[in-house]
Amino acid sequence: RSDALRLHAVSFERLGIVLRREYATQVPSVLVDRHKLLQILVNLLSNARHALLEREGEDRQLVLKVEREGSRLHISVSDNGAGIAPESLQRLFTQGFTTKKKGHGFGLHISALAAEEMNGRLTCTSPGLAQGATFTLELPPRPEPSAPLEPA
Repeated sequence: RSDALRLHAVSFERLGIVLRREYATQVPSVLVDRHKLLQILVNLLSNARHALLEREGEDRQLVLKVEREGSRLHISVSDNGAGIAPESLQRLFTQGFTTKKKGHGFGLHISALAAEEMNGRLTCTSPGLAQGATFTLELPPRPEPSAPLEPA
């Protein structure tokens, strides 16, 4: 997660985006493909930056939260940017669907597939247009090592 932030930190600061990190002190250990995780987070942060630049006014906020939900790890990226229309929420992760004027509609689709490949899930909530959005990556805990079999 810090690699993805480092890639965007200078850009956020320069654009007047206030970044807040909320990391829980105790989170479950997860076994993930680092490249896929970085790909998802970079995409979510890039989308949040885009949504924030469409926002009217100066109060641009981005929150990266890492927390435990039951036995699972949740990483969420929340912004107070452009928001997402209710009718678009169901289609967000569909290949080719985009709300951007110059978008391709591949980023969220590929991110959702990468999350599934890691036995996780990528979801989104938004109260509506101009009300921001929260994308949450949910990952399963690291499997417990199985006990060696006793000889019969």
